[in-house]
Amino acid sequence: MNKEKVKTAYAESRNIRILLFTLVLIAELFTLINSNFFSAYNLVSIGQSVAPYAVLSLGAVFPVALGCTD
Repeated sequence: MNKEKVKTAYAESRNIRILLFTLVLIAELFTLINSNFFSAYNLVSIGQSVAPYAVLSLGAVFPVALGCTD
């Protein structure tokens, strides 16, 4: 494995760690503001609300990832 691939892999894993840390920090902040935020009902509700947008975004990601845009 060459050094460029190692640097790229490290940068990608670093970006993922930053994203996960930020998401956990935001969840903790909302839990401090409202103690009912981190409940099973609320997490399921958020998941159901986000699901259609996640499916629609996948339709946009595939052409961009494959380089099929003009």
